[in-house]
Amino acid sequence: MMTGWPLNRNASRRGLLGLLMGAGLACAASLAVPDAAAASSTSARSPSQDANPLLAERWKTRPLVIVAPSATDPTLVRMQDILQTPANQAAFKEREMVLYVVVGDRARRDDAWLSAEQARAIRSAMDVSANAPATVLLVGMDGGVKMREEGVIDARTLFGTIDQMPMRQPRGSNDPGSRDPGSPQSFNPVSDVPHNDKKGV
Repeated sequence: MMTGWPLNRNASRRGLLGLLMGAGLACAASLAVPDAAAASSTSARSPSQDANPLLAERWKTRPLVIVAPSATDPTLVRMQDILQTPANQAAFKEREMVLYVVVGDRARRDDAWLSAEQARAIRSAMDVSANAPATVLLVGMDGGVKMREEGVIDARTLFGTIDQMPMRQPRGSNDPGSRDPGSPQSFNPVSDVPHNDKKGV
């Protein structure tokens, strides 16, 4: 009887080792599932380029984008006040502009609300974080950022800058650049524009 114990004990040890290894693999597999799910969830939260509504505006409108950290931000409130005057509303419409307001993960295009993913995509495309100072950006019909200001842009500066853009020039101009919105040389900035960022012009 005694001679049988070592063999049985070894067999038991092998069986126990096999059980432990199997349990370890099962545990590792169970841990891998949440990791994959987390990665998928993170991917879902990342803004997709396709979700950016500004892409659909190209060659159709000139978006004015206001990204603010809160709905009561002074820059956002002041810009809305400026754009609500009848004269500025008419100038806004005549220049084929649309207004995008982004506050955190909430956004709207004129009076239409957008999804949280679209809000994040706009902030990503404009390179403005959710808690950054309020930023006003003018986007041209070619999709390039023509003005970028952390603060208020007055109506004269805003509309004056647009009126100097190539596509606002007479169609019969002999200057080939006037018909090429992507030509940097064809953009003549307004002389009295302070801190005007010509990025993307």
